[in-house]
Amino acid sequence: MKRQRRNRRIATTPVCCNNYRWIVLVTVFVVVDLTALVAWAVTRITDPAAMPIREVFIEAEFRHIKPGDLRTLIAQEVYGGFFTVGVKEIQDDLSHNPWIKGVSVGRVWPDGLKVTVHEQRPAARWGDKGLLSNDGVLFHPPQHTYPLGLPKLIGPNATEVQVLTK
Repeated sequence: MKRQRRNRRIATTPVCCNNYRWIVLVTVFVVVDLTALVAWAVTRITDPAAMPIREVFIEAEFRHIKPGDLRTLIAQEVYGGFFTVGVKEIQDDLSHNPWIKGVSVGRVWPDGLKVTVHEQRPAARWGDKGLLSNDGVLFHPPQHTYPLGLPKLIGPNATEVQVLTK
């Protein structure tokens, strides 16, 4: 008697499904790792001790503002690291000084700040109210900081530019 061979089928998962499972598993693993890496990088970057500001470069003419006063104002606002230092806050605080006409603050890689200050240039005294800049802008610094020898102009309010140009 001849033996008959029976084709036995072994239950296996098709090859395409095994590959699909591996692809999903690897994708999930990569996404989780990337998420953890990004979270670590964000916490590292926002840590003030990680990249502290070590240098502040100041560009100014220093005619009416003392360099020490400017450094003190800046030092009071420089806290945090390179990415977390409040550049806008420093700029806003410095612009409140009446002698400062304009200021720009920027980051300098890897651990610095660059502060550029443009001072007011007084052209005349405006009565007892303040000083008139050469642009015709009325500003009010402390009286003890007024430069000597400026002409004294007087006129109605809002006529500073007209009086200055005559």
